[in-house]
Amino acid sequence: MDEARNRRRWWVLAVLCLAVFLVSLDVTVLNIALPEISGALGATTAQLQWIVNAYTLSYAASMLPAGLLGDRLGTKRVILAGMVLFGAASALAAVSPSVGVLIAARALQGIGAAILLSLSLAIVTTTFAAHERVRAIGVFTAAVAAGMPLGPLAGGLLLENYSWSSVFWINVPLVAMCLAIGVFLLREQEERTRAPIDFLGAVLSVFSIVVLIYAFIEAPERGWWSGRTLTLTVVALVAFACFIWWERRVLHPLVPGSLFRDRRFTGGSVAAVITTVALIGILFAIPQYFQAVLDEGALEAGLRLTPMMGGLLVGGALSSRLDGWLGSKPTILSGLILNAAGLFALGSITVDRGYAVVVIGLIAVGLGFGITTAAAISTATAAVGNRSAGLGSAVINTLRQFGGAFAVAVLGSLLSATYADRLAPALRGLPPAAAATARGSIVGANEVAGDGLRQAAGVAFAAGVAEVMVACAVVALAGGVLCAWLLPGGRHPLPEETTQHATPDEPAAADMR
Repeated sequence: MDEARNRRRWWVLAVLCLAVFLVSLDVTVLNIALPEISGALGATTAQLQWIVNAYTLSYAASMLPAGLLGDRLGTKRVILAGMVLFGAASALAAVSPSVGVLIAARALQGIGAAILLSLSLAIVTTTFAAHERVRAIGVFTAAVAAGMPLGPLAGGLLLENYSWSSVFWINVPLVAMCLAIGVFLLREQEERTRAPIDFLGAVLSVFSIVVLIYAFIEAPERGWWSGRTLTLTVVALVAFACFIWWERRVLHPLVPGSLFRDRRFTGGSVAAVITTVALIGILFAIPQYFQAVLDEGALEAGLRLTPMMGGLLVGGALSSRLDGWLGSKPTILSGLILNAAGLFALGSITVDRGYAVVVIGLIAVGLGFGITTAAAISTATAAVGNRSAGLGSAVINTLRQFGGAFAVAVLGSLLSATYADRLAPALRGLPPAAAATARGSIVGANEVAGDGLRQAAGVAFAAGVAEVMVACAVVALAGGVLCAWLLPGGRHPLPEETTQHATPDEPAAADMR
């Protein structure tokens, strides 16, 4: 019986990993299909941006409500509903007759994706005992991280043989398989939160998240100090302040204040966000370096990122062993240091630098990400308890989504500024229109003039990528210092030892340690 139960746990993990891999894949797989969508549906540049952003916004906004519903209605029924929604939205996107329908389908996909990611992590943390949890979360985070860099590669392979709709159709049979297996394998949550839903808190949180992330999306193009960006940011911060004010007064808050007073949860969440920023930085900048500077296709660029995936898988496996030997805090800090070392190595790349340095950097970052993320999420979720596992995982994933959106905006601005500054000397003497085109992007520079400008643009862009990598390395080191202060030493409690962050009608089993 125990052997059968053990096998079932790992089959559950496999199904959930496939589901979240598809969610992660959908973040980037569409990018390579945008030109074909533009031609087929007549989409403008602004509409293409909304096809991408509709998914991002609904994905981020739905994290907390998804965790909330899972804790109250049961994680199994809600995650199965999320699978149905994600699959149906993918089919709708594939047959979309217009841009408007496609944008709506992408928004529905984002809601389904948020349910899958938040509750999959909750199920993993409640299914596995403490001695297996770090290992299971390592496998889970590897599946999430693998989808993003493999998106362009998968998209390229599909578009070589099929139409743009294939990037959506591929989801349908795989989600159907996850749904069919999940009906039989998944077990309903035994412990559920009984507190009533904080509807006003949910509305304020969703509103502030959507507006702030939209401000991040708009900032690189409109400017960080533009009236629109500042207005959106102020509105979001006011809404968030109202959310905090309400949460401190309502009897049954959406996010209990005790959650962030627990240093395990706060420190683990910070570490998870820091590694997400580093990963997003690489996935944002390095593929552009391969394609725009080294003139490689999406398929080749995706293949060149595979050393990081290998490092990530090994790091996830090592995390559980290191956590058992050293404890959570040393494991998390060692991963962040390794992450920073890999990023500094990537910060040395130039046009002429060999691929060997890139490989070393990618492997180190992958190892660091796998080691840190698995231990950090395990530490944070252990502080929540099984009854609020959905809320805990939703908060962590919302913070990671914030970190990723902010990283893309800031790092994109840094890359553009460094590129324009380094290219400026090569633009002297060019007509103003040609200079503006070249300054706007390396693609524009390659189209404007001869080999001299192309070479200068490549050098300038490589310098910008190196600056981005160094900035990410500094963030990783600063995050390590912050985590060293936040995280308590020693072993974090086992799930059976962990107390519940209680609401007034649900007293905790024991005082928080």
